Amino acid sequence: MKQRHYFLLLLVFLLVKAATAQVLTTPDGKMIRIGAGEQSPLMSVPAEPVPGVSDLQITGAPVAGIEYTAGYTYSDPLGRGEDHTDIVWFRADDENGTNEVQIATGTNYTLQNSDVGKYVYVRFTPYADDGAGGTVGGESEQATPFLVRETYYENPYLGQGWDHMLINVVNISFDGGDATSGDEIAVFDGNICCAHYTITGPVTVGDNNSYLSLSASKVDMGNDGYTPGNAITIRYWRKSAPTRDYSASLEFFNNSGDLITAPVFTPSETTFVQVTITP
Repeated sequence: MKQRHYFLLLLVFLLVKAATAQVLTTPDGKMIRIGAGEQSPLMSVPAEPVPGVSDLQITGAPVAGIEYTAGYTYSDPLGRGEDHTDIVWFRADDENGTNEVQIATGTNYTLQNSDVGKYVYVRFTPYADDGAGGTVGGESEQATPFLVRETYYENPYLGQGWDHMLINVVNISFDGGDATSGDEIAVFDGNICCAHYTITGPVTVGDNNSYLSLSASKVDMGNDGYTPGNAITIRYWRKSAPTRDYSASLEFFNNSGDLITAPVFTPSETTFVQVTITP
């Protein structure tokens, strides 16, 4: 009697287990049964590998009017070819993407005046050709945001500065040619920009109307201007080749046009200089 009762209980258990079991179909078409409380083997199936982008390259200068170019390297773990990659440009109030606005798509974007004072960045999303007329999307990658400026050189001091030294540029030669409109020149004390100027055309000895006057400001707080007695240097930025700037060779003159030993930064003094840039 006890044995019969045991078999009846076993039969009820098996019927209940069968009733709560599930039948699932695997991606390859096979049927599998799992019991109540068991984890589906499908849960452990790894996600399909997706394409990616790396070596993000954003080239240009962070100045309004300059064209930036976006580049990247595409790869796919399954060897699938690239169908396309979405390249989208954004503008935001800070590096964290606050008040993000989409401003362009595609490889190239020219910075606008409306971008000045904002952060611009690019987001890349790759898509692989799945071989059946469709695509497989990958993870988006974002290039480092950069702050857009109105000019390439910027003075660190606020306002007009003080205890100025006037540096008059009477000639500029860039690789044997003239300065061009949109180029910039700046007076430095070490790595501190003490004055800068956006050029509008050639600067040539004998043409007084072409001369540039850069009023360099003395240090006031921190590292915001020149220190008296330090050497004067000049740097030059070419708008047509915006990804770098150049150091300049200098020849200084007095009011009579006589060549003089290079002066140092001195409050209320005036000097004249010819600038030569050899790329």
